[in-house]
Formats: sequence, structure tokens, C-alpha cells
Amino acid sequence: MDLRIILRDQQSFANSPKTFRGEPWNEPAVPYVGRMDESERLFMRADIENHGLRYMVWSYNTPIAWLRADGFWRVTQRDYSPTTAKHLGKLRTAIAQMRPIAA
Repeated sequence: MDLRIILRDQQSFANSPKTFRGEPWNEPAVPYVGRMDESERLFMRADIENHGLRYMVWSYNTPIAWLRADGFWRVTQRDYSPTTAKHLGKLRTAIAQMRPIAA
């Protein structure tokens, strides 16, 4: 699984225990936010209202990153658990390496 290509193409993905997953997102409402803290909820709400979202990534049931409709990625700064920290590391690396990617 090349996470860079999955994110670039906004494909759905999930690991086998479904603790790390992503999918296209175009809902106008804030999703279930799991353990997300209030400041990040406010960022998400503002991003939905002002830009719209195209893609969402979760660790367990908590959103840890989303792609706004203008192409800006917002990634949480909080490590909720050791597993989520690993998910965030993979995600940050993939986002940083997304440009350029050969098709």
C-alpha cells in the first residue's frame, strides 16, 4: 500500500483491524470526533464551513487529518496513543512526499 498514491487519489483504505482508515468526505456536517480535543473540533468546523472537506483520515474513531477542498491538509498535533502516533508518522511522511509522484 503506497499511502502517497492513496491520499493523492483520495481512495478509501483501511488496515486489517480498521484502526487506520481514510475515505472521501464531502459531508457538510462535523463527523463523530472520538477523542479529538475542542481546539481541533473548532478547526474542523471552520474548515468545513469555510472550505469544505474532500477526504478524512481516522485513527480508531478519531479524525487525525483531513483534506480541505482547497487542497490544504490539516493534521492533528496530538498523539492520542502509541498506535495513533505511528499512524500520524505514516500520514505525515506520505503527505510530505506526495509532490511529485509519478502516475
